Amino acid sequence: MLIEVKGIEEVFHISEPWYIESCIFSNEHQQLDVYVDIRKGARFSCANCGAESQSVYDIADYNRTWRHLNFLEYPCYIHAELPRTDCQNCQKVHRVKIPWAIKSRSNFTILFDAWIMTLAKDMPMSAISRLVGEHDTQLWRILHYYVDNAIESQDLSEVTMISTDETSSKRGHNYITIFMLLRYLQCKVSA
Repeated sequence: MLIEVKGIEEVFHISEPWYIESCIFSNEHQQLDVYVDIRKGARFSCANCGAESQSVYDIADYNRTWRHLNFLEYPCYIHAELPRTDCQNCQKVHRVKIPWAIKSRSNFTILFDAWIMTLAKDMPMSAISRLVGEHDTQLWRILHYYVDNAIESQDLSEVTMISTDETSSKRGHNYITIFMLLRYLQCKVSA
């Protein structure tokens, strides 16, 4: 079944020079497949140095697939070829940054990642895995990617002590653990 909607690129947050070539719903697989392409003569910023208006050198990956948010109750997948640019500024060939996914992790879209991170606040990963129909090891990679980046971006250079406290909630043994990072403050007293 072919779905045609004017302005569908806005629904999927696909911006120029990318465009949606087709959307196909498969009754057999019970999923929506969105095929994205680039306009002829498209120019991109260099993924390495950011130099603008770089022409396409070649296609690095054909038919790459990313899991996206569900379309109604059906899984949705974005399919695209990944072009590379030959940057005139840094004199190297680089894959183009795609607007719907993070380069280093290419199985899921950013919006799918956000959905998993939101669910992970209140649900165990095994339950999320059953809900979204993806293997939990893939979902743990999403969680670790964002948590590791958040920890890496923190400046803990002034932390001098770490304190922990743990308490249990009655006989059900539901534990709450609190971690505190303490900075030692030196006060100068002038007489």
